[in-house]
Amino acid sequence: MCVGWKKLYLCGCISAPHIDRCQEAFVTGQVCEDEIEEEHGRKSYFQCYDCIKAEVWREKEEAVRAEGMKRLEKKKSEEKARSEKIRRDAQERAKREREEDERRKELERVQEEKDRQAGGRWVAAGGNKKGKGRKGGLGVGGGGPVLNPSLPSNTATGAFGWHLPSKSIMGGRSSENMTPSTPGKGAVGGIPGVLPISAVGIAVAGLAGSPAKGDGPGSPAPLGVDPGGRAGRWGPSGPSGANGANGGRRKP
Repeated sequence: MCVGWKKLYLCGCISAPHIDRCQEAFVTGQVCEDEIEEEHGRKSYFQCYDCIKAEVWREKEEAVRAEGMKRLEKKKSEEKARSEKIRRDAQERAKREREEDERRKELERVQEEKDRQAGGRWVAAGGNKKGKGRKGGLGVGGGGPVLNPSLPSNTATGAFGWHLPSKSIMGGRSSENMTPSTPGKGAVGGIPGVLPISAVGIAVAGLAGSPAKGDGPGSPAPLGVDPGGRAGRWGPSGPSGANGANGGRRKP
């Protein structure tokens, strides 16, 4: 007679019904109609297939989760180490800067102490001040005209530029003997002891002329007029008779 039974797995699940066929069932291939059903299931030493499959999936999920947690912990530890390194570097840099400031202040204090003992620092006095010369004298500070360095120092200003000598051509005497001893008085351009040529009795062409006619001071000599050192005015008579009533020459 056939016997029907069920398997009891370790997971607590019950298997589908199993049938142990009898000899007649093997020969005929038909199960007995009055088969016997066992009341208690037969114990198994394994879990059912579904439980084993679910357990495998759970293990995989746990492995993936553990790997993710591990990566997260590693990332957190790296970030913490990086932030700690940045903080440490900032502290060291601040410490170095503080020490450098203290060292610089100490050097400045020592230098100030040395300068104080030596009588103070040397300062270039008057470096940005204007020169204070005699009023009317030469030089930038005095406000007078600046001489051409290529000319001799005893030259004076004439009607035609820097070409008249300081010595008088009359008798060879120097004009210095004819000037007052007071500096700045009767001097040309502020040069003590030098008078213009007209002051020593020499009539220079153009010194007494009219600016409107073009023969004033600083104007070029008219055509035919000798601008040399000879006394008087030499040259042809003007059309207006300025050199005389009869148009003749004016004697010295």
